[in-house]
Amino acid sequence: MTIDKIIPMGCIYMLFHLGNNRLCDYRKKELRPDVFVCGQSMEYSDVGPSGYTELFTVVFQPYAASIFFNMPANLFKDQRIDVNDIGDLQLIELTNKVKEAFDIQECINLVEKFMITRLTLYHDFNLKRIATTVNDMIIHPEHNLNNLADIACYSPKQYSRLFMNIVGTTPKNLTRIIRLQKALYMLRYSKLNMTQIAYNCGYTDPSHMNHEFKFFTDCTPLQYVSSYSLEKEPYSQYYDASMH
Repeated sequence: MTIDKIIPMGCIYMLFHLGNNRLCDYRKKELRPDVFVCGQSMEYSDVGPSGYTELFTVVFQPYAASIFFNMPANLFKDQRIDVNDIGDLQLIELTNKVKEAFDIQECINLVEKFMITRLTLYHDFNLKRIATTVNDMIIHPEHNLNNLADIACYSPKQYSRLFMNIVGTTPKNLTRIIRLQKALYMLRYSKLNMTQIAYNCGYTDPSHMNHEFKFFTDCTPLQYVSSYSLEKEPYSQYYDASMH
């Protein structure tokens, strides 16, 4: 049996178990809910299948989950919530249809149709400003709260509150995750040494990067590279696309 280390990606996601077997969280010693929403988190988890497991996962851009679920994203923070406990009858209906779908393409079509419906009902001018700052974080992970608030044209206090509601975590925490994701990407694709990677990712020095890796993965960068195959692309594909 394979146990994978799942690290924070900075994106809320929704996971469907399409078969009878579910994933097991070995750190918490519990099975994951049949269909659940995973909020923003700063913790890693060790996860493995309880048998042959079929999964369908919907990963949202950092600022998109609040539209899909029609509620503040911070309500999911540090939680994996069973869809049945959210109280959204339309969402429950969607999950039942996805579970009964003939193939993955039908699952995708169902989710896309649901998302388009929610988009037509969503009216929040704050979203575009928050999305702009998230994209800036990816390019400039060294930016601080005041820089980001200026870009969004809000006071730092107002910006932090709106960011938390839309993204589901604080600007500082998302920046930390982005730095980690960027470092993982560069460990895979670049020929830079650890010092160069640290500075390119917005860390103050290699020691700072080591400390953050230890926090998020329980490994140093070198331990992570030697213990986990980077061929599996452990970083988020969202940041992979954004870095090209």
